[in-house]
Amino acid sequence: MGKRALALAGFALLLVLPVVVVNPYARHVVITALLFAFAALGLNVVFGYAGQHAFGHPVLFGVGAYASAILSMSAGWPVTVAVLAAGLVTTLVAAAIGYPCFRLRGIYFGVATFAFARVIYIVAQNWIGLTRGPMGIPSITRLELLPAEWGTGLGADVQLHAVLVALLALVLMLLGRVIDSPTGRAWIAIRENENLAASVGIHPLRYKMAAFAGGGLLAGLGGALYAHYIGFVSPTELGFHYIGIVFILVIGGGTGTLVGPVIGALVFGVLPEVLRVAETARNILLGGILLLSIAFLPEGLVGLWDRARRRLRRVEAERTAVAPARRAADPRPEQEVLVRRDRSGAGRREAILDVRGVTKRFGGLTVLRDVSFTVGSGEIVGLIGPNGAGKTTLFNIVTGFLRPTAGEVRVHGRQATGASPASIARMGLTRTFQITSLFPELSVEENVRIATHGWAQRSPAGALARSRSFRARELEIQRAVDEALELTRLTAERDTQARALSYGAQRGLEMAVALATRSRLLLLDEPAAGLNLEETEHLRELILSLRRGGLTLIVIEHDMRLVMGLCDRIVVLNYGEKIAEGSPQEIVGDPQVIEAYLGTAPGAAHHA
Repeated sequence: MGKRALALAGFALLLVLPVVVVNPYARHVVITALLFAFAALGLNVVFGYAGQHAFGHPVLFGVGAYASAILSMSAGWPVTVAVLAAGLVTTLVAAAIGYPCFRLRGIYFGVATFAFARVIYIVAQNWIGLTRGPMGIPSITRLELLPAEWGTGLGADVQLHAVLVALLALVLMLLGRVIDSPTGRAWIAIRENENLAASVGIHPLRYKMAAFAGGGLLAGLGGALYAHYIGFVSPTELGFHYIGIVFILVIGGGTGTLVGPVIGALVFGVLPEVLRVAETARNILLGGILLLSIAFLPEGLVGLWDRARRRLRRVEAERTAVAPARRAADPRPEQEVLVRRDRSGAGRREAILDVRGVTKRFGGLTVLRDVSFTVGSGEIVGLIGPNGAGKTTLFNIVTGFLRPTAGEVRVHGRQATGASPASIARMGLTRTFQITSLFPELSVEENVRIATHGWAQRSPAGALARSRSFRARELEIQRAVDEALELTRLTAERDTQARALSYGAQRGLEMAVALATRSRLLLLDEPAAGLNLEETEHLRELILSLRRGGLTLIVIEHDMRLVMGLCDRIVVLNYGEKIAEGSPQEIVGDPQVIEAYLGTAPGAAHHA
């Protein structure tokens, strides 16, 4: 409540600022800062939330300015219509730039977006018939909000200032709702750990494109309003200088925060003019202030509020007794509604996973060769073998992270070969990773909440309107998160950052993330690695309870005591080939398995 009250007070102060500040130039500086806040918000969506280093994205501010100027001056469109159309045009341009660029990763993606920005700049410089080239487009029609004959007594700048503040408030409210929805959680998940995001059903390209285009819409609207306020647009608005300014506003204000870019726009938009009193040293002072803010406030200016809030929370936590424990949950997750299976395996089980003749080669190295097996619904199947046998490679193929050289995989009877990891996750298959894979900078609760993406209500309209069905599904998600945390004994650490957990707790969080997906088939890659005896026993009990709830599990594990006491059936790989398959009792006496693990001759092992 304090944060909301502070935000309302800030916007109220901004709203009455033109009444206090009567100097026309000072008003101009503040209005310009508010206009650039739209570009900063747009960049923050793709850079701060989705984590994509889109170096050229701020050029879309200039694209919006040009689009609205051309539509209003050359096509004769009304200014309001031209501004809205410019936002749409910029969104389309952003999508056209983003789609090829997202085929690249890391620094290559950033360089590609900057290259497109330079192409746009060159086009504006040389397409004289459309943009008038270096001369720019002058005398652009001003945006008239309230006609003079209405006699309001408010100048055009005061009116525009009020509209910009109201529009920013609306944008922040709607953007806050998007961030606090499956779409926003998907952006943050991609930023933190793209592979894990894909494994829980999030399509990275789809959501990165949404962030790039959505950020383009905000930047384009800001640029369009800028053109009609300044009355002139030229290739300068598409140049490196403006790109650098927008990045300063975002980083200085607070990357990946809601109001940080607006604060950055106001502070670093107004500060250069304040420092004009020290003209000779202005640039040095401005650069020094920016460097100091980055050095001591890496989270941006908005971090001052977050630090104060965390300090207050620590003080309150020290004074508050331990909160009452949450209601006791059913020891079984929601998947318990699925049909239970008898452990004896009597009767024919439905084949939930079918691996047929899978072969994988990396150049001349054959990692898997003609591996086939099926997993029935409700089974616990162990996948064992010496190090380097190809177990994790097989998991990567089944979950879509690798394509097989030959063979196919079917999940619930559906063809999964060649499908993306997110698509396979949507089929009801989720995995954990050999090396602990989490969203490290997020809290335990946020990690688990992201994993509900596959069954969350993903409609942007529902998130913006906060419809009844959206709110009901979010409540259901909260219950599922609570249950997953209780099952994995992480309720007390729900607000702890994932990277701050002990190793055993991180393994438990991986299980909680997998459970929250509501998948019927879980692939666990060495879940007991590094666990102590108590943690291993809890893992065994958890896996058995999940199977009683109707889940199917495939477990890669080197703890043979755990495997033999847990699994209904075991598949053994050695040098990429399946050498045995059967019950634990059959596997322990199989000569080929003994040879693979002990290195003895089959005959000698059998004789012994």
